[in-house]
Amino acid sequence: AADLEIEAYPLLDELTSKISTLNLERVRRLKSRLVALTWRVQK
Repeated sequence: AADLEIEAYPLLDELTSKISTLNLERVRRLKSRLVALTWRVQK
C-alpha cells in the first residue's frame, strides 16, 4: 500500500500539470490497483 501511495502522488501531480492520454492511462492503472487492494482488504 505504501508503494502505491509513493507512486500515486507523482502521477497525480503530473496529471494535474499536463492532461494527456498517457498520464490518464497511468492514473487509470493505479486506480485499478488501489481498487483491487481495497477489495482484498474488505474481503
